[in-house]
Amino acid sequence: MKKKFKKLSIKHLLLIYLCIWALSAAAFWLGARRDAMGYSLVFLHFVLPFSTFVLSIFAGKDRSFGNKKGLVLLYFGVLYMLAPYVTFSLANMLSTGSFRAPDLSDMMPGLFFSAAGMIIGIMISLFKRTP
Repeated sequence: MKKKFKKLSIKHLLLIYLCIWALSAAAFWLGARRDAMGYSLVFLHFVLPFSTFVLSIFAGKDRSFGNKKGLVLLYFGVLYMLAPYVTFSLANMLSTGSFRAPDLSDMMPGLFFSAAGMIIGIMISLFKRTP
C-alpha cells in the first residue's frame, strides 16, 4: 500500500525554517559561542544553508505558492542575513557598546541557496507534469 505524503503548506515551511533559525540562535547564546568556529561551521555553514536549500525545493515544487515564491525567497534571505547578526554581531555590539545595522549583503548567500532550491523544485514539478 502506497502512502502519500501530505504537502507542506507555506505556513509549515516558514515555521520549520523559523524554528531551525531560532534554535541555531539559541544554541549560540546557550553556550556554543565559546566554540565560535565550531558553531560557525555547524550552523552558519551547514545547517542553515542546507535547510534553506531543502525547504526551498519544497516551495518550488508546490504550485499553490504562485506569486508568493518571491516573498519566500526574501524570507529565507532575510533570516539568513539575521543569523550572524543576532549571534556574532550582537555579541560584539554588547561587548563594545556600539550599534551597527545588519549588512544587507549578508542576504546574498541565503538568496542564492533559496533560489537554487526553488529552481530545482520547479524543475521537479515540471518533469512530474510531463507525461
